[in-house]
Amino acid sequence: MAVGMNGHDQLIMDFDEDEYISDDDNVDDDDGYFSGIEEEDDYFGDEYHCDQYYCFEFGQDLKFEKMLFPEGTIKEWVAKDEVRRFIAEKFKKFLLTFVNHHSKNVQQQHDETEVEYVRLINQMVSANKCSLVINYEQLLPVQIQIARWMIKSPRLILETFEDAAKNVVLNLHPNYKNVHPSIYVRITNLRKCVSIRNISETHLDALICIRGLVTRCSNIFPKLQQATSSSRNYQILTLQESSGSVPACRLPRCVEVIVSNDLIDSALSGDEIEVTGIYTDKFDLSLNANNGTPEFATVVEANYIAKTKSRD
Repeated sequence: MAVGMNGHDQLIMDFDEDEYISDDDNVDDDDGYFSGIEEEDDYFGDEYHCDQYYCFEFGQDLKFEKMLFPEGTIKEWVAKDEVRRFIAEKFKKFLLTFVNHHSKNVQQQHDETEVEYVRLINQMVSANKCSLVINYEQLLPVQIQIARWMIKSPRLILETFEDAAKNVVLNLHPNYKNVHPSIYVRITNLRKCVSIRNISETHLDALICIRGLVTRCSNIFPKLQQATSSSRNYQILTLQESSGSVPACRLPRCVEVIVSNDLIDSALSGDEIEVTGIYTDKFDLSLNANNGTPEFATVVEANYIAKTKSRD
Protein backbone atom coordinates (compact mmCIF):
# COMPACT_ATOMS: atom_id res chain seq x y z
CA MET A 1 0.00 0.00 0.00
CA ALA A 2 1.35 3.42 -0.90
CA VAL A 3 2.50 5.68 1.91
CA GLY A 4 -0.33 7.89 3.12
CA MET A 5 -3.02 5.86 1.32
CA ASN A 6 -5.93 4.89 3.53
CA GLY A 7 -7.98 1.71 3.20
CA HIS A 8 -10.71 3.43 1.23
CA ASP A 9 -8.22 4.75 -1.33
CA GLN A 10 -6.55 1.35 -1.59
CA LEU A 11 -9.93 -0.27 -2.22
CA ILE A 12 -10.44 2.09 -5.14
CA MET A 13 -6.95 1.41 -6.50
CA ASP A 14 -7.50 -2.36 -6.31
CA PHE A 15 -10.91 -2.17 -8.02
CA ASP A 16 -10.64 -3.73 -11.50
CA GLU A 17 -13.66 -2.58 -13.51
CA ASP A 18 -13.04 -4.97 -16.41
CA GLU A 19 -12.97 -7.94 -14.05
CA TYR A 20 -15.91 -6.60 -12.09
CA ILE A 21 -18.31 -6.21 -14.99
CA SER A 22 -17.47 -9.52 -16.63
CA ASP A 23 -20.22 -12.07 -16.96
CA ASP A 24 -19.77 -15.76 -17.63
CA ASP A 25 -22.60 -15.56 -20.16
CA ASN A 26 -20.98 -12.73 -22.10
CA VAL A 27 -20.11 -13.28 -25.75
CA ASP A 28 -18.16 -11.25 -28.26
CA ASP A 29 -19.69 -7.84 -28.84
CA ASP A 30 -19.37 -7.21 -32.57
CA ASP A 31 -20.45 -3.57 -32.59
CA GLY A 32 -18.95 -2.57 -29.25
CA TYR A 33 -22.33 -1.84 -27.66
CA PHE A 34 -21.45 -3.09 -24.20
CA SER A 35 -17.92 -1.72 -24.27
CA GLY A 36 -19.33 1.65 -25.20
CA ILE A 37 -21.48 1.56 -22.08
CA GLU A 38 -18.76 0.25 -19.80
CA GLU A 39 -15.88 2.55 -20.76
CA GLU A 40 -16.27 5.45 -18.34
CA ASP A 41 -12.77 6.96 -18.37
CA ASP A 42 -13.90 9.85 -20.56
CA TYR A 43 -17.30 10.14 -18.91
CA PHE A 44 -16.83 11.43 -15.39
CA GLY A 45 -16.22 15.15 -15.18
CA ASP A 46 -14.68 17.16 -12.36
CA GLU A 47 -17.88 17.01 -10.34
CA TYR A 48 -17.49 13.24 -9.85
CA HIS A 49 -14.16 12.83 -8.06
CA CYS A 50 -13.25 9.27 -7.17
CA ASP A 51 -13.42 9.81 -3.42
CA GLN A 52 -16.87 11.35 -3.64
CA TYR A 53 -18.06 8.90 -6.29
CA TYR A 54 -17.03 5.69 -4.55
CA CYS A 55 -17.75 6.92 -1.04
CA PHE A 56 -21.47 6.64 -1.72
CA GLU A 57 -21.01 2.94 -2.47
CA PHE A 58 -18.24 1.95 -0.10
CA GLY A 59 -18.13 4.43 2.72
CA GLN A 60 -21.51 4.26 4.45
CA ASP A 61 -22.77 0.71 4.04
CA LEU A 62 -19.75 -1.48 4.57
CA LYS A 63 -21.92 -4.46 5.47
CA PHE A 64 -23.18 -4.37 1.88
CA GLU A 65 -19.71 -4.07 0.38
CA LYS A 66 -19.68 -7.72 -0.65
CA MET A 67 -22.84 -7.12 -2.71
CA LEU A 68 -20.82 -5.13 -5.24
CA PHE A 69 -18.81 -8.14 -6.39
CA PRO A 70 -20.96 -10.79 -8.11
CA GLU A 71 -20.44 -14.48 -7.55
CA GLY A 72 -21.27 -16.33 -10.76
CA THR A 73 -23.06 -14.54 -13.59
CA ILE A 74 -24.72 -11.17 -13.15
CA LYS A 75 -28.12 -12.72 -13.88
CA GLU A 76 -27.63 -15.28 -11.12
CA TRP A 77 -26.33 -12.63 -8.75
CA VAL A 78 -29.17 -10.11 -9.11
CA ALA A 79 -31.72 -12.90 -8.63
CA LYS A 80 -30.58 -13.39 -5.03
CA ASP A 81 -32.98 -11.96 -2.45
CA GLU A 82 -30.28 -10.16 -0.46
CA VAL A 83 -28.86 -8.57 -3.61
CA ARG A 84 -32.30 -7.41 -4.72
CA ARG A 85 -32.83 -5.84 -1.29
CA PHE A 86 -29.47 -4.11 -1.65
CA ILE A 87 -30.39 -2.81 -5.12
CA ALA A 88 -33.77 -1.59 -3.87
CA GLU A 89 -32.20 0.33 -0.98
CA LYS A 90 -29.61 1.95 -3.24
CA PHE A 91 -32.25 2.93 -5.78
CA LYS A 92 -34.52 4.40 -3.11
CA LYS A 93 -31.57 6.39 -1.81
CA PHE A 94 -30.91 7.66 -5.34
CA LEU A 95 -34.55 8.76 -5.74
CA LEU A 96 -34.55 10.54 -2.39
CA THR A 97 -31.15 12.24 -2.55
CA PHE A 98 -30.11 12.97 -6.15
CA VAL A 99 -29.78 16.69 -6.84
CA ASN A 100 -29.41 17.82 -10.44
CA HIS A 101 -27.18 20.88 -10.18
CA HIS A 102 -27.67 21.59 -13.89
CA SER A 103 -31.45 21.70 -13.68
CA LYS A 104 -33.19 24.92 -14.72
CA ASN A 105 -35.40 24.55 -11.66
CA VAL A 106 -32.38 24.62 -9.37
CA GLN A 107 -30.84 27.57 -11.23
CA GLN A 108 -34.03 29.59 -11.22
CA GLN A 109 -34.84 28.96 -7.58
CA HIS A 110 -31.22 29.13 -6.41
CA ASP A 111 -32.04 26.08 -4.33
CA GLU A 112 -29.35 23.43 -4.72
CA THR A 113 -31.06 21.13 -2.24
CA GLU A 114 -34.06 20.31 -4.46
CA VAL A 115 -34.19 16.56 -4.97
CA GLU A 116 -34.70 15.81 -8.66
CA TYR A 117 -36.79 12.65 -8.43
CA VAL A 118 -38.93 13.79 -5.54
CA ARG A 119 -39.85 16.71 -7.79
CA LEU A 120 -40.55 14.36 -10.71
CA ILE A 121 -42.62 12.04 -8.50
CA ASN A 122 -44.71 15.00 -7.37
CA GLN A 123 -45.18 16.01 -11.02
CA MET A 124 -46.16 12.44 -11.93
CA VAL A 125 -48.77 12.37 -9.18
CA SER A 126 -50.12 15.80 -10.11
CA ALA A 127 -50.53 14.63 -13.70
CA ASN A 128 -52.19 11.38 -12.59
CA LYS A 129 -49.55 9.27 -14.35
CA CYS A 130 -47.84 6.03 -13.39
CA SER A 131 -44.43 6.16 -15.08
CA LEU A 132 -41.30 7.59 -13.50
CA VAL A 133 -38.61 8.36 -16.09
CA ILE A 134 -35.02 7.79 -14.92
CA ASN A 135 -32.15 9.44 -16.76
CA TYR A 136 -29.44 6.79 -17.14
CA GLU A 137 -26.78 9.52 -17.34
CA GLN A 138 -27.82 10.62 -13.85
CA LEU A 139 -28.01 7.12 -12.39
CA LEU A 140 -24.68 5.95 -13.80
CA PRO A 141 -22.24 8.21 -11.92
CA VAL A 142 -23.97 7.59 -8.59
CA GLN A 143 -24.71 3.87 -8.89
CA ILE A 144 -22.32 2.67 -11.58
CA GLN A 145 -22.39 -1.01 -10.61
CA ILE A 146 -26.18 -1.26 -10.48
CA ALA A 147 -26.54 0.79 -13.68
CA ARG A 148 -24.25 -1.64 -15.49
CA TRP A 149 -26.02 -4.66 -14.05
CA MET A 150 -29.26 -3.23 -15.42
CA ILE A 151 -27.84 -3.27 -18.96
CA LYS A 152 -26.88 -6.94 -18.69
CA SER A 153 -29.87 -8.16 -16.67
CA PRO A 154 -32.63 -5.56 -17.08
CA ARG A 155 -35.73 -7.57 -16.30
CA LEU A 156 -34.94 -8.34 -12.66
CA ILE A 157 -33.33 -4.97 -12.03
CA LEU A 158 -36.30 -3.05 -13.42
CA GLU A 159 -38.73 -5.15 -11.37
CA THR A 160 -36.70 -4.29 -8.28
CA PHE A 161 -36.58 -0.60 -9.27
CA GLU A 162 -40.36 -0.54 -9.70
CA ASP A 163 -40.98 -2.08 -6.28
CA ALA A 164 -38.63 0.48 -4.73
CA ALA A 165 -40.15 3.38 -6.67
CA LYS A 166 -43.66 2.35 -5.61
CA ASN A 167 -42.49 2.30 -2.00
CA VAL A 168 -41.10 5.83 -2.33
CA VAL A 169 -44.21 7.12 -4.12
CA LEU A 170 -46.56 5.70 -1.50
CA ASN A 171 -44.45 7.10 1.33
CA LEU A 172 -44.81 10.54 -0.23
CA HIS A 173 -48.41 10.06 -1.41
CA PRO A 174 -50.05 7.23 0.59
CA ASN A 175 -53.39 7.40 -1.20
CA TYR A 176 -51.90 7.12 -4.68
CA LYS A 177 -52.24 3.32 -4.57
CA ASN A 178 -55.97 3.89 -5.07
CA VAL A 179 -55.21 5.77 -8.30
CA HIS A 180 -52.49 3.57 -9.79
CA PRO A 181 -51.70 0.15 -8.31
CA SER A 182 -48.40 -0.03 -10.24
CA ILE A 183 -45.55 2.39 -10.83
CA TYR A 184 -43.38 1.85 -13.90
CA VAL A 185 -39.73 2.85 -14.05
CA ARG A 186 -38.73 4.04 -17.52
CA ILE A 187 -35.09 4.38 -18.55
CA THR A 188 -33.98 7.06 -20.98
CA ASN A 189 -30.73 8.47 -22.30
CA LEU A 190 -28.64 5.31 -22.56
CA ARG A 191 -25.14 6.24 -23.57
CA LYS A 192 -25.24 4.45 -26.90
CA CYS A 193 -27.89 3.36 -29.40
CA VAL A 194 -27.44 0.26 -31.52
CA SER A 195 -28.63 0.36 -35.12
CA ILE A 196 -31.46 -1.99 -36.04
CA ARG A 197 -29.16 -3.53 -38.63
CA ASN A 198 -26.56 -4.40 -36.00
CA ILE A 199 -28.83 -6.01 -33.41
CA SER A 200 -27.57 -9.56 -32.85
CA GLU A 201 -27.59 -12.45 -30.40
CA THR A 202 -25.05 -10.55 -28.29
CA HIS A 203 -27.88 -8.21 -27.28
CA LEU A 204 -30.37 -10.91 -26.25
CA ASP A 205 -31.93 -10.22 -22.84
CA ALA A 206 -30.04 -6.92 -22.60
CA LEU A 207 -31.35 -3.37 -22.34
CA ILE A 208 -30.74 -1.59 -25.63
CA CYS A 209 -31.59 1.68 -27.32
CA ILE A 210 -32.70 1.78 -30.97
CA ARG A 211 -34.03 4.47 -33.31
CA GLY A 212 -36.20 4.20 -36.37
CA LEU A 213 -39.38 4.98 -38.26
CA VAL A 214 -42.70 3.49 -37.18
CA THR A 215 -44.19 1.88 -40.29
CA ARG A 216 -47.05 -0.02 -38.68
CA CYS A 217 -49.09 0.05 -35.46
CA SER A 218 -51.21 -2.95 -34.59
CA ASN A 219 -54.52 -3.01 -32.81
CA ILE A 220 -54.48 -3.37 -29.04
CA PHE A 221 -54.54 -6.96 -27.78
CA PRO A 222 -55.05 -8.47 -24.32
CA LYS A 223 -52.40 -10.79 -22.94
CA LEU A 224 -52.99 -13.15 -20.02
CA GLN A 225 -50.45 -12.95 -17.24
CA GLN A 226 -50.16 -16.55 -16.06
CA ALA A 227 -48.43 -15.66 -12.80
CA THR A 228 -51.25 -13.38 -11.68
CA SER A 229 -54.18 -14.70 -13.77
CA SER A 230 -54.73 -11.11 -14.88
CA SER A 231 -54.42 -9.55 -18.32
CA ARG A 232 -52.66 -6.51 -19.71
CA ASN A 233 -53.06 -4.79 -23.04
CA TYR A 234 -50.25 -4.62 -25.54
CA GLN A 235 -49.58 -3.30 -29.02
CA ILE A 236 -47.02 -4.17 -31.68
CA LEU A 237 -45.07 -1.52 -33.56
CA THR A 238 -42.95 -2.22 -36.62
CA LEU A 239 -39.81 -0.09 -36.41
CA GLN A 240 -37.78 0.38 -39.58
CA GLU A 241 -34.34 1.87 -40.09
CA SER A 242 -34.53 5.54 -40.96
CA SER A 243 -33.64 6.24 -44.57
CA GLY A 244 -30.51 8.15 -43.65
CA SER A 245 -29.06 5.19 -41.75
CA VAL A 246 -29.51 2.55 -44.48
CA PRO A 247 -26.27 1.67 -46.32
CA ALA A 248 -26.24 2.28 -50.06
CA CYS A 249 -27.87 -0.44 -52.20
CA ARG A 250 -29.37 -2.10 -49.12
CA LEU A 251 -32.98 -2.56 -48.09
CA PRO A 252 -34.03 -1.10 -44.72
CA ARG A 253 -34.38 -3.60 -41.88
CA CYS A 254 -37.18 -3.80 -39.32
CA VAL A 255 -37.77 -5.03 -35.80
CA GLU A 256 -41.00 -5.53 -33.89
CA VAL A 257 -41.47 -3.50 -30.72
CA ILE A 258 -43.95 -4.64 -28.06
CA VAL A 259 -45.51 -1.79 -26.08
CA SER A 260 -47.79 -2.22 -23.10
CA ASN A 261 -49.50 -0.38 -20.26
CA ASP A 262 -49.25 3.40 -20.57
CA LEU A 263 -46.87 3.19 -23.56
CA ILE A 264 -49.72 2.07 -25.82
CA ASP A 265 -50.52 4.67 -28.51
CA SER A 266 -47.41 6.66 -27.59
CA ALA A 267 -46.27 6.46 -31.23
CA LEU A 268 -48.09 6.44 -34.56
CA SER A 269 -47.17 5.29 -38.05
CA GLY A 270 -44.85 7.87 -39.57
CA ASP A 271 -43.26 8.88 -36.27
CA GLU A 272 -39.52 8.61 -35.83
CA ILE A 273 -38.85 7.35 -32.32
CA GLU A 274 -36.14 6.25 -29.93
CA VAL A 275 -36.93 3.10 -27.98
CA THR A 276 -35.29 1.82 -24.82
CA GLY A 277 -36.21 -1.80 -24.27
CA ILE A 278 -35.25 -5.41 -23.68
CA TYR A 279 -34.23 -7.38 -26.75
CA THR A 280 -35.74 -10.82 -26.29
CA ASP A 281 -37.20 -13.79 -28.13
CA LYS A 282 -40.73 -15.14 -28.19
CA PHE A 283 -42.29 -18.37 -29.41
CA ASP A 284 -43.69 -17.80 -32.90
CA LEU A 285 -46.68 -19.98 -33.80
CA SER A 286 -46.58 -19.02 -37.49
CA LEU A 287 -42.93 -20.05 -37.86
CA ASN A 288 -43.65 -23.25 -35.96
CA ALA A 289 -46.55 -24.11 -38.30
CA ASN A 290 -44.46 -23.50 -41.40
CA ASN A 291 -41.33 -25.34 -40.31
CA GLY A 292 -42.76 -28.03 -38.05
CA THR A 293 -40.20 -27.32 -35.30
CA PRO A 294 -40.22 -24.84 -32.41
CA GLU A 295 -39.16 -21.44 -33.70
CA PHE A 296 -38.59 -18.14 -31.91
CA ALA A 297 -38.80 -14.59 -33.22
CA THR A 298 -36.87 -11.71 -31.68
CA VAL A 299 -38.60 -8.55 -30.50
CA VAL A 300 -37.89 -5.51 -28.36
CA GLU A 301 -40.09 -5.11 -25.28
CA ALA A 302 -40.33 -1.34 -24.93
CA ASN A 303 -39.50 0.23 -21.60
CA TYR A 304 -39.50 3.84 -22.81
CA ILE A 305 -40.39 5.62 -26.06
CA ALA A 306 -39.39 9.14 -27.07
CA LYS A 307 -40.40 10.78 -30.32
CA THR A 308 -37.52 12.23 -32.27
CA LYS A 309 -39.74 13.41 -35.14
CA SER A 310 -43.52 13.29 -35.49
CA ARG A 311 -45.27 12.54 -38.77
CA ASP A 312 -46.36 15.55 -40.78
